[in-house]
Amino acid sequence: MALHDPQASEAIDGSRGNSLKKALPIELTPEQRTLIERKIAAALAGNDSRESTQAAAAWNALPLYDDWSACMALRLDGEIVWLEYEAPHESRLVEDEVTRNVGLFQASVQDPELRFLAPARPPDAVACPGCGGSGQCRLPRGSEHLADRVVCTCGGLGWLPPR
Repeated sequence: MALHDPQASEAIDGSRGNSLKKALPIELTPEQRTLIERKIAAALAGNDSRESTQAAAAWNALPLYDDWSACMALRLDGEIVWLEYEAPHESRLVEDEVTRNVGLFQASVQDPELRFLAPARPPDAVACPGCGGSGQCRLPRGSEHLADRVVCTCGGLGWLPPR
């Protein structure tokens, strides 16, 4: 299954969050880049058949966050991309800061070696209205067992960048 040229990717439409500030590529140190390259190689060498791993491997990118129909991944140039699992396997740069923060923070939680990806809280950040600043979604009574599977709009950070 071949995906189209990553150089032809488009900016994500921002439908998950309407922040005004577009996020820049992550500046990776040489050590961080080497770590990302090692993790990509390990995923390719392993028997990981998750759709996110397969999609990201085609782009030489590291999966950060799995969604139902796509994944967010980090390319070696520091760009975050959204990779669709189903044909035509489109990709888009993720420029919306809120959306990117979800993937970056979730990756930092799942893999301690990736803690450097966790977004730093800006001084003018606002408490997330979805979780009240706790990082945990407020779920209806009887649904508490889903707390580990449901990710808040803030990605678990408890804050959102200023709008």
